[in-house]
Amino acid sequence: MTYVCDKEGIQFEVQALEFIAQTAEGGMRDALSILDQAIAFGDETLTLSHVLNVTGSVGKDDLHALTDAIVTHDVRGAFDLYHQLLSNGKESNRLVNDFIYYLRDIIVDFATGTEGQGEIYRVELPVIYEMIDKINDTLVSMRFAVNVNIHFEVLIVKLSELVKSHQQSAGVNTQYIDAKMKEFEEKLAQVQLNPTAAPSKPKQKVERTTNKFSISQIENVLDNANREDLNYLKENWQSLIDHVKQNDRALVSLLQNSEPVAASSTHVLIKFEEDIHCELVNKGDDKREQIESIVYTIINKKVKMVGVPDSQWLQVRHDYIKNKKQQTEAKSEPKNDIVKTAEDLFGKDTINLID
Repeated sequence: MTYVCDKEGIQFEVQALEFIAQTAEGGMRDALSILDQAIAFGDETLTLSHVLNVTGSVGKDDLHALTDAIVTHDVRGAFDLYHQLLSNGKESNRLVNDFIYYLRDIIVDFATGTEGQGEIYRVELPVIYEMIDKINDTLVSMRFAVNVNIHFEVLIVKLSELVKSHQQSAGVNTQYIDAKMKEFEEKLAQVQLNPTAAPSKPKQKVERTTNKFSISQIENVLDNANREDLNYLKENWQSLIDHVKQNDRALVSLLQNSEPVAASSTHVLIKFEEDIHCELVNKGDDKREQIESIVYTIINKKVKMVGVPDSQWLQVRHDYIKNKKQQTEAKSEPKNDIVKTAEDLFGKDTINLID
């Protein structure tokens, strides 16, 4: 392309030719075609801006701003920037590809020790690998989607939640651990002096939640679930979706990829294919109550609805069964006082017994 521009007497920015080469992915015919369009689009000098406009691609400044909004959990800001790019003529499919290349450049900067993308280095390298995996998954989904914009919006939320979960797991409070260790040492001393003494503070049940669902609410449904109510709900679930399609199309996107997985006489547990749909139902009282009222018209039973994301359901179910088994075993075997004290302070899952 440099040879062509020199022969034709066309001034150019090196970055413009580099971007065309990247977009053409090594195809000379595609590269020359894009070059021809960009020259026709521009003035006397071929610039990167001309190439971005011709290809519908997004520049690094916009990609940096979008990524920075995601890693700082400014989802609303990321949404606004995304829609601004669309209004400027950018294409969602092209944006996803540009996003992958942008993160690829960051990985190269990591690997080579190059000073690169500023604030993005608050994110660790393994997190960027996971971000690229999720972007690739979205790219596949968009190929068969009617509305690709929704898929990209969901991707923004998923990436922000991914970064947040890694940041939370990395931010261990060492002061809390030190305090608990000191408390354990004091309790241990009491037990050694008086082996029959029970811990002074009873163990309390803690409400365990995530950003999208409540473990305690799900356990409450499973504790009282029965096969008869679940089968009846499953048999009528398609009728409920058909009812929504005819009377309340605003709820169709929430329910068309949902499935009841547990039910009792008072509660139902619904699995949602998209994590964001689960979060909308669990946190949005209005939408949940709307669905509950429709369920009532179909099965003639007033029930409370709890959502669980498809991506977490098998793990949640496995953990529930495992905990129930452990509780049963705990009732049948008396606990050593020291072990019980440790479990009361730190939780059963954190204790490793060595005989």
